[in-house]
Amino acid sequence: MVRVVLDTDVIVTALGSASGGSNAVLREAAHGRLTPLVTPALFLEYEAMLKRPEQRLRTGLRSTRSTDFLPLLPAPAKRSR
Repeated sequence: MVRVVLDTDVIVTALGSASGGSNAVLREAAHGRLTPLVTPALFLEYEAMLKRPEQRLRTGLRSTRSTDFLPLLPAPAKRSR
């Protein structure tokens, strides 16, 4: 299994476009073909970025929906060491 660290820009871009490469990376993770590695600090960065008004406009997600996928990351993702 391939383990990856997803930059915050990848997350934001993936949520803004269903057809781009960043979204494909998230789909691979959702199907279990990639394992995201996330530290608690990176998880909080994802959350903070997705709650920003300009990012909600960019992704088209409401604030209550913008972070819905974060709990789907493996247990706050498999923490990198």
